[in-house]
Formats: sequence, C-alpha cells, structure tokens
Amino acid sequence: MYFCHCPIAENKRILVSISQQKMWAYENGGGQVEWLVSTGIASSPTLPGVFQIQSHEPNAYAANWNLGMPYFMGIYRPVPTIDL
Repeated sequence: MYFCHCPIAENKRILVSISQQKMWAYENGGGQVEWLVSTGIASSPTLPGVFQIQSHEPNAYAANWNLGMPYFMGIYRPVPTIDL
C-alpha cells in the first residue's frame, strides 16, 4: 500500500463508501456535497483506509480496461514503484 508523505490538507475531508458507491466532501466541518462514484472492480479493488488525494485528472483514461474516468481523483498508486 502506498502512503502519501505530503502535507495534510487541513479542514478538508472526503468520505467514500465502497458499498454505496458514494462520496461526501466536507470543508471546515460543513458544506457536505454528495456524488456518485465508481470504485475498483473485483480484479482491481479499491483498498479501504485513510488516504490523501495524490492527483486530479479531469479526463483520466485506464488503457488496461479501455475506460474513461472523468473527474478522476487518485488516492494511491496502483503500482507503488511506477508513476502512471
């Protein structure tokens, strides 16, 4: 598992429910916003845990699955030693 050694984003939190496929964003303890999300598939699951956003991509693309991922937020590297 890859952990970010970046500074923590104070007063900002994102909660993702893998079972509900939803995400909630909070800032300064309020301002809850809710979105539908798509987490990993069975062969490449999303890992539960506490993470920090590593990257934002407005139109990411996963060539392995021929899958467009608009508004992508990367929380960890799929392969810890390789930048994709």
